Amino acid sequence: MDRYRWPRRRTRLPGRQRLRELRRDPRLFGRAVDRVRSAERLGDDSRLIGLLMVRDEDDILDEMLATATRWFDRILVLDGTPAGPARDRTDAILDRTPEVVFRLRDEDLDHPVRDGARQHLLAEARRRFGTGHWIGILHADEFLDQDPRPMLAAHNPGLDPSLRVRLVHTFLHTADRAEWATNAELPVRERLTRCMWPGVPEARFFHDFGDRDYDVMHHGKVIPTSFRNGPLVDGYVITGYNERDPAQLLERARDRAATEWQRGHYSRLDDGLDAAFTDTLDLPDAPFAPEFAGDPEGPFTVQHRNAVPIGPLPETPELVEQATANQTLSFVPGLAALVTAPSRVGALRWAGAVRVDMTGAAALVRHTAWILGSPRTTEAQRRKAAREFVLLLLPALGGGSLLGDRDQVAALRAILAP
Repeated sequence: MDRYRWPRRRTRLPGRQRLRELRRDPRLFGRAVDRVRSAERLGDDSRLIGLLMVRDEDDILDEMLATATRWFDRILVLDGTPAGPARDRTDAILDRTPEVVFRLRDEDLDHPVRDGARQHLLAEARRRFGTGHWIGILHADEFLDQDPRPMLAAHNPGLDPSLRVRLVHTFLHTADRAEWATNAELPVRERLTRCMWPGVPEARFFHDFGDRDYDVMHHGKVIPTSFRNGPLVDGYVITGYNERDPAQLLERARDRAATEWQRGHYSRLDDGLDAAFTDTLDLPDAPFAPEFAGDPEGPFTVQHRNAVPIGPLPETPELVEQATANQTLSFVPGLAALVTAPSRVGALRWAGAVRVDMTGAAALVRHTAWILGSPRTTEAQRRKAAREFVLLLLPALGGGSLLGDRDQVAALRAILAP
């Protein structure tokens, strides 16, 4: 088992293969040291490059891009949607998204499309924008509600050139079946109420120094093939919606059956369309239980979306009045202080003192503390991380009021300010 498999194995010591490379060519060691020393910080206004693969996701693509374009202003797309109405709708969405700067279709390639086909997008990104950028891997059915830039700024790419985050899968739960006829027309993130927590560790960000490429025929790794798994940023969660509608799910199952890919994950649909609704995704041959059963965050459990810290983030006008004094008082003062005066020691003390009764809150606390304690982050980035921290925890804070403590009100309002 490699040292980067589980969340808390954060060591940056080189592996045996890397040590052999350094022995063969000592100059590589000098280049690695130079990278660590010269890595630029990600500024407040920096926008990211996104590599997006799309296939038959026109029903969710518009909503996904509206979220992603808050952080990415250069998105390169590989579209595998077959010709027909779905492609026409996909084209219309991409046409009205100015952040999409390049498009490629499956039929433009002379080889089968695998995860490694992102190499064509990466090569175009290098041609247009050069190297030395953080790059995010985007999927058309996944939402990045937290701004990734404070997280990326807190990591030196010379030490951590690739990062993993939690991918939490939502699904059609049996509790949604009775109301489906009424809720089917709602936006996808309102009609799906359950997810599998704590999520699967997935690589989603890498820093492009220009010397690592994809193998275009390789499948199963979404960052350049030669990258080892980077550390897991346990409190950053991407929410996946690859199961959105019974008919869509059945079509997905047929597609997987035809290609003999992920067939076991959808085998329950052999029992008919009603089997789209299930009590859990922790099923035989599914990617949850077997591979990640030893995850330190615990076994996978079904959670309501409001019981765990995932997006979409709520609006803020009256959020101060929604916060509970007993729980908010434990983290607001220290949180506000770290925004203006970052400190590794102070962040560790703050993280050790915070107590919030919510599944996943501990990982979010550690993630936020890492950003607040980093000398690489700016005040604006720390403020953004603190604001998202409060917003993600709001469902756990319930009712009540802080209006009796003016200092706490002022601190919380300052954190929640846009």
